[in-house]
Amino acid sequence: MHRTPAISVIKNLIRKSFGSPGLLFCLLIGWLCSSCLADKHYRYPKSTENQKLVVDEGKADVLMKKFSALQATEIPSLQQRLDRFRERGIFAPVILNLVGEAASAVRTLIINEQNKYTTTSYFAREDINFYDQPSLAGPFDPAGMQFTGFDIVRTIDNGGSRGDTALFARFEIDTTRSAEILSNASFRLKLTAFRLKYVKPKVSITSKKKMSLDFDITFLTSYVTQNEEIVDSLVLGRFHLLIKDLSIDLGSDDFGILPKGSPEPLAEGKSFVVPRSFGYFKTDKGIVSGYSRGQYSIMVTVRESTRPGFANALLTENGNLFINSASQKISQKLSN
Repeated sequence: MHRTPAISVIKNLIRKSFGSPGLLFCLLIGWLCSSCLADKHYRYPKSTENQKLVVDEGKADVLMKKFSALQATEIPSLQQRLDRFRERGIFAPVILNLVGEAASAVRTLIINEQNKYTTTSYFAREDINFYDQPSLAGPFDPAGMQFTGFDIVRTIDNGGSRGDTALFARFEIDTTRSAEILSNASFRLKLTAFRLKYVKPKVSITSKKKMSLDFDITFLTSYVTQNEEIVDSLVLGRFHLLIKDLSIDLGSDDFGILPKGSPEPLAEGKSFVVPRSFGYFKTDKGIVSGYSRGQYSIMVTVRESTRPGFANALLTENGNLFINSASQKISQKLSN
């Protein structure tokens, strides 16, 4: 077969540089394999790890103090507002906004490439009480609201008596929005503490020693209305938080911590407070009808990736994810 001059020139260059095309091929395969090898310095006994979600209870005074510090809000009726305009000689049309407030959009980290450098963990707690006492006032009575936040904890058995903490993340209610909690019956979350000591996914020996974590948080509840309607597994709200470019360089002082001096990250999304379930209670006045302590559940998904670029991690705006069932049933049925 006739060889073109171009092919002959290329092969001569390869022989001069590497000795033979076979050697070049071996070098290429070796480089590809090395980029896929996991760094043994990041290994830890994953078979002994234990992870849990810990919810704070018994801290009702935290939000009660915030509520007591709020300034009194004047709430005039519609007729009073119209009378004020007439007294000034001005009449302005009043438009009633009948569109209920929906949950904000939630950003979701989509990982297209599932591989050994990406792990997914699930945490859950069920049948937790949102309030520390029943109520006779109504399903959204904020008295005794004891939920202030929760912890995500992963521990491993390293042979010691108490084990070792591999991952710790604390989410708390954003109390700077206490007026929103009281008047809109909704709350937001922020990350107030974070520490990573052991990396769960594998780490490539050729990586930049950075990783990303994203948290998807869902609040759910089941309750009975005063009209004896049972509502099961209602989604109250969803949150998302992405931590990217987290240093996992074993020789760095910044290993596994957020950048020093950075503000506490606010999770995207919001949740309604937990509605109390209608029921009956024994008091000093006998059996009375009222509202429960508000049972709810938390579900958390944590995705960790040590090669977010390779895994093609993309933040995609999902659009407006309206919590229709929550907004409709809470505003229309529980407000009766």
